[in-house]
Amino acid sequence: MTALEPGHLAPPFELPRFGERVSESLETARGEANGLILAFYKAECPTCQLAIPYLDRLARLSPLPVFAIAENDAERTRALRDQLDLSLPTLLEGAPYATSDAYGLSNVPTVFLLRSDGVIEKTVVGFQRGEYEALLRDSAALAAAEVSEPLFLPDDDAPELRPG
Repeated sequence: MTALEPGHLAPPFELPRFGERVSESLETARGEANGLILAFYKAECPTCQLAIPYLDRLARLSPLPVFAIAENDAERTRALRDQLDLSLPTLLEGAPYATSDAYGLSNVPTVFLLRSDGVIEKTVVGFQRGEYEALLRDSAALAAAEVSEPLFLPDDDAPELRPG
């Protein structure tokens, strides 16, 4: 199975929001924004543990909404969020991972940048530093906004690539 590529329509979903008694759908997550970033991860995945703090930073810097989709239960998700001091909005997806399957995932982390019409603009599988930087630039372009800070700081010790 291969992650959905740019040009495909993002499949709809409805998943519970971590720490709240509400669900988010693709439409409510995007809201009135000009796009949306979805980042699928699993807490036990070492590459995800590397990527998720940068995705958390992306959520603070991007003019578009960013949602993580954790392939974990609430307890494991809470443990990772506490360990890494994460604040990005997170949705929970347990087995059998219907949403992950609909998006064609075989590896995590996988990140999708969606346009306002729900079409996938960019797909990034694994941790790719240059592609994560492009996600920030591309999200700003979709929102007709400026990027105010870099995603990676000079003292970050992030590799260029780590497969998921």
